[in-house]
Amino acid sequence: MAVALAGGSAFVSTPAGAGIATGATVTVVNAVAYDAENNFPLAVCIDGTFAGDLDTEEASDPIDLSPGNHQFEFIQGSDCSGSVFIDETLDIPAGQVTVMAYWPSDDPTAVVFADDTSCVENGETRVTFRHGAAWPAVNLFMEPSGGSWTEVASGVAAGQQSTTDIPAGSYTNSELRDPVTDNVVLDTGSPGDLQTGMVSTLYFYGGADGDTGWFVISSEVPVCEQPTTTTTAAPTTTTTAAPIAVVTPRYAG
Repeated sequence: MAVALAGGSAFVSTPAGAGIATGATVTVVNAVAYDAENNFPLAVCIDGTFAGDLDTEEASDPIDLSPGNHQFEFIQGSDCSGSVFIDETLDIPAGQVTVMAYWPSDDPTAVVFADDTSCVENGETRVTFRHGAAWPAVNLFMEPSGGSWTEVASGVAAGQQSTTDIPAGSYTNSELRDPVTDNVVLDTGSPGDLQTGMVSTLYFYGGADGDTGWFVISSEVPVCEQPTTTTTAAPTTTTTAAPIAVVTPRYAG
């Protein structure tokens, strides 16, 4: 399955009756597909305003919105006049968030995820896993080069996410497993070199009527500043010698 990096449709949305507001920065991701082998393009309309088109596995550029309720419509067509496929009123919090359109086992829908933009410790990388497939809960495992398989996310169900900081470095394999049987649900390939400060967000999607699939969107967060250790030298003690007395001889006579 191909990996889609840093999605491509640029647009700016204006909520109905208002100018561009500050307070919330929203990225919209299209993780909709009944079968991961087939593209399911959707037009995005926010508060009745056309915001752009997204193919499956694509993410928008950041959109400024005011915190609060906004109507998100995902349309089968090239503008807001087409057939509505998803219509959700979502409560958008302040900060940086992602709205993921997805197709679980029941009706297609959309969900808001808070993006963890906090710093990572030096030598660490961040992995976020988002479940948008028509499939039960799964665990995410990753295998570092020369190391053992490590569980990165546990029991993540459709419409949920998990974020974990792990050691940066080369990872040769990753896979989704059934939490009960530990059987492999999907081989998600080699993550490659995950660098310090990188955020790798893995999306699991599809399966409503066909295969499941995955894609990755990469971003960056700052590396935490290391505390500065100040060494204080011991105070220097200066001993002042007593003044030398000068004796002037006196002569009698």
